[in-house]
Amino acid sequence: MISALTSLPMLVKVLASLGLILIFNRFISSLAVCVLIGTLALALFFGQTFSSALPIAAESLLSTDNACLMAVIFLVIWLSSQMAEAGVMRDLVDAVRRRLSPRHAMAVLPALIGLLPMPGGAIFSAPLVERCDPSGATSPVLKA
Repeated sequence: MISALTSLPMLVKVLASLGLILIFNRFISSLAVCVLIGTLALALFFGQTFSSALPIAAESLLSTDNACLMAVIFLVIWLSSQMAEAGVMRDLVDAVRRRLSPRHAMAVLPALIGLLPMPGGAIFSAPLVERCDPSGATSPVLKA
């Protein structure tokens, strides 16, 4: 059984792990627990035991690259909040809305932010999209 799981193509293993996360998310309210279950399943799919996967996970979590990524995401969130407090976000949205329809503005702003080479672009662009629809006429699903 284990050898059959380890011989699956990598894409199938990753998709199965993501599927497990989605399935467990329907029953467990904690996304962190669901991701942990999916991670453990992925480790098993690759032939790792729990005792061998734990040091790999600890090394990844404590790596310099991970710390830098967390710092960059924190700084993006901080920059976004500073821009919102200073009114720069409102000015940017107003400038785009004067030139485009609200529907087009909701598409252009995330695309513009998406061109920037930075992690956390969705976190940065979500408030911009929200400001493009002050009346709330557009559903959150369509905004996403």
